[in-house]
Amino acid sequence: MFPVDDREALSEIADKIKNKLQNGIVIVIGKEEGSYPMIVSVTKDASALVKAGDVVKFLAQKYGGKGGGRPDFAQGSMSQEPKLDELNSLVKSQF
Repeated sequence: MFPVDDREALSEIADKIKNKLQNGIVIVIGKEEGSYPMIVSVTKDASALVKAGDVVKFLAQKYGGKGGGRPDFAQGSMSQEPKLDELNSLVKSQF
């Protein structure tokens, strides 16, 4: 989780991490007053199996929020602060 609420900055962080991966899902969560913006980016290889928009919608349901996007990139926000270990386990078990 980054103490940043600027979605453009969060997107840049997600892109830099994704560019270093061969295959995977990148979830970047920021923090602003009363909200937790999130960016989900999926590598090209993984996007055949996992859609970024589906990950955002799943997490938004679990943590009180909304969002959506393309198969390779999506954004949203959560109203509840996610516990990162729990979030990681949820994503691994669902996707």
